[in-house]
Amino acid sequence: MRFIHPDDDNVNDRTVLEVQLDKPVLPHDSIELKIDFTSKLPNARSGFNHDFFLVAQWFPKPGVNEPAGMRYAKKGGWNCHQYHAHSEYYADFSKYVVNITVPDNYKVGAVGELENKTKNSDSTTTFTYVARDVMDFAWTTSPLFEVV
Repeated sequence: MRFIHPDDDNVNDRTVLEVQLDKPVLPHDSIELKIDFTSKLPNARSGFNHDFFLVAQWFPKPGVNEPAGMRYAKKGGWNCHQYHAHSEYYADFSKYVVNITVPDNYKVGAVGELENKTKNSDSTTTFTYVARDVMDFAWTTSPLFEVV
């Protein structure tokens, strides 16, 4: 694994990680990746402010493998860009199943459909959302929200 910076020469940028696989994934094949990660939310856009959280661009996303000719590319390959403060990651459509655990008094809004809501013994609630055919999974939570 190594960090790359396909958009500029900023060697301090750590938003794109290249991972070499043991063998290629051929067309119409699939691969399952398990990625353990920690996300630090900033006190800013896509982050938090006191007890309000707006969480987007918070998890590792694979680049998009595109064929030659798409977006004027001379040859096929991975289309992957660094994170820029005033733009979004370029991504493909995916299915997400996300469990969000928050204090009992918090309300949650998220992309997709709420599939399950479980009260836990530690005064938290876990919300399970499923989102199909979306490019990102974003969510928000606060005890001040009103559900309408």
